[in-house]
Parts: sequence; C-alpha cells; structure tokens
Amino acid sequence: MVEKRQQTTVTIDTDTGARLERLAKANGVSKKEFISLSLDYFEKYGINPAKHESPAQEMQKLIRRIDQVVAFQKVQERDFIRPAMSAVIDTEDKIRYYLSDINALVQLTKSVLDKLSKLSTTEEQRAKGQENRAKEQQQANEELKKAVITLARYMDEKNKAGLIGKIFG
Repeated sequence: MVEKRQQTTVTIDTDTGARLERLAKANGVSKKEFISLSLDYFEKYGINPAKHESPAQEMQKLIRRIDQVVAFQKVQERDFIRPAMSAVIDTEDKIRYYLSDINALVQLTKSVLDKLSKLSTTEEQRAKGQENRAKEQQQANEELKKAVITLARYMDEKNKAGLIGKIFG
C-alpha cells in the first residue's frame, strides 16, 4: 500500500506563479514536481538561492580560481622548473663530455700499459740475452783458459820455465 503524503499549500504572487508555470511547462513537469525537483537540486549541489549567485556566476568564480592556480603553476614553471631542467640538461651534457674524456684517457692508459708490458717483456728478453751471452762468454773464457793451459803444458812439459804461473799468475 502506497503511503500518502500530507500536502500543504504555498502562497506565491501571480508573477511568480506565472514564472513557475512557464518553467514547469518548459521542462515537461507539473508545478508540484518542478518545485520538488528544484528543492532536490538545491540540496544535492549545496546551492542556497538566497545566498549564492547564479550558477553561471559561481562557475565564473571557479574559473577565476582555476586561472589563478594555472597562473601560479606557470610562474613556478618559468621561475623554477625550467631553470632547474636547463641545469639538469647542462649537467648531463657536461657529464657526457667528461665521460668521453675519461673514456679516451682509459683507452690511452690501456695503450700505454700495453706498450709498457711489451717493453718490459722486451727488457726481460734483453736481460736474459745478456745473461746468456755472459754465460756463453764465461764458458768461452773457461774453454780458452783450458786451451791455453793445455798449450802451456805442451810447450813447457815440466813447468821449468813457469809459463803457467806467468800467464795466470
């Protein structure tokens, strides 16, 4: 069973009544429904018709406030974000430049180390060669000494002339 609401009467002047009738007709509802829908609208959106201006004026206030926020963001972008971004880009370019220099220095260092390694190897080989030549020279000297001693013994078989002592003495 549908609950029947108690009804009341509202008195309005004829001009307001004509306006109400015209608006209700334009929206395709009865005057009673138009008033009910209008009240729902005011409650839903928090609009106080006695206090607030027209929705268009309220929208203009909101638009002005949004414009202020956008202007603030633009100032922030111009004064802080763009200079900071420019500094970041400049720093990035400097880092790339220095990294390329560092890379070139690393390559140069590797090249120098390779050459030093080869030079060290060559120096080691040269030192070994000198060592081998010294050993060969010493062996040749020993062989020469033996040959001279043998020759001196043949020349002075009884060592009367003291030839060996005179040569090595």
